Order: sequence, then structure tokens, then C-alpha cells
Amino acid sequence: MLNNCITSEGIKLPQLGLVQVRWSWEIPDLFAVKQARIVRKASGYFVVLSLQVDVDIPAMMP
Repeated sequence: MLNNCITSEGIKLPQLGLVQVRWSWEIPDLFAVKQARIVRKASGYFVVLSLQVDVDIPAMMP
């Protein structure tokens, strides 16, 4: 998991080290980060995080 690599200052990524991040929102404690991707667009670089949470979804009525 990547949770231990995420700080308020940035994200620690393999081969890049600590990358400074401007967070658009805070990751709630309930979620776990499973994957991080770096995306390059015309407006700059972005980190896309895939999150996972364990919840029980009730069965639908037929």
C-alpha cells in the first residue's frame, strides 16, 4: 500500500523521491491508496490515485 508514502508535503514515489503535491482534497482515513499514476497534460503533471474501501453493500431486492 502507498499510505505510508503519502504526507502533507507530497508523495514519495519510486525512482522520483518526494514529489511536492498541491492537494485538491484530503484522503479520508477510511480509504486506502492502492495505486498512483502520473499523468502529463497540457496544463501540467497530475497524480491519479486509485483508492479502496471495504464496505458492505446491501443486496438489491429482486
